[in-house]
Amino acid sequence: MARLQVTCITKPYPYNPNKKIQALGGLNPRTGERWIYSENDVISFIVKGIHTFFIYRGGVTINVQVDHKGPLKLYLKTDADSTLIDNLLSLPPCR
Repeated sequence: MARLQVTCITKPYPYNPNKKIQALGGLNPRTGERWIYSENDVISFIVKGIHTFFIYRGGVTINVQVDHKGPLKLYLKTDADSTLIDNLLSLPPCR
């Protein structure tokens, strides 16, 4: 199992802070290679215990979790922290 830091996101409308995330990206800590996974892949990796994901903000490591809206709709969120900023949606776009 790898623990991967999320450093960027992809959204259909990059400048709309409320639009859904399509993909997350970062660097592989072992190889230094860039990775990018769809939101559905990240959800699957977390649920199946294949990988864990986190962001690093203000000197604090914040875990990415899977939550649900209703019985079938899964989505990603971070652990609660001391800010009102949406930690995932505020990440820069993947290039």
